[in-house]
Amino acid sequence: MWRNIFTDASSGLTFDYVGLDYAALSSTSSNSGTGWIYMSIAGGNSIYKEFPINTTPPPVLPNENYISIAHISNDYSVYPYSQWKMVKVYYYGNSSDVDYWEWSTSHSYYAKPNDDSVIFIPYSSSNVSVSVRACNSNGCSQYVNTVIN
Repeated sequence: MWRNIFTDASSGLTFDYVGLDYAALSSTSSNSGTGWIYMSIAGGNSIYKEFPINTTPPPVLPNENYISIAHISNDYSVYPYSQWKMVKVYYYGNSSDVDYWEWSTSHSYYAKPNDDSVIFIPYSSSNVSVSVRACNSNGCSQYVNTVIN
């Protein structure tokens, strides 16, 4: 009876399982390329085999460390001007990582597209807790919180 013995694999590959006629490998690298294994047959010669390694990069999620929230001057786009505070979120990472924003205040929830990163809160409100997170098709960042006076 022949028995395959898997003896070595290229850097970054690990044998997860070795059976009688196959081996399962995993890669610790996110690079595509070519891998190799050595296999010997019990009582026989070693065989060197190359194979393609195709990896899928992990999904890109927006990073909450790149988010900043600020109370900015009302640009007079909401009337009456004196009754609203403008609150804007900024993303300092790759803007293409953000498809939309999820806002939460003490009384409201908003989902807004990336090109509309502003909400309005009543001017008479003080100490309003505002939370926002950046989202894309892969998921959302953690919420970033601030208090608007």
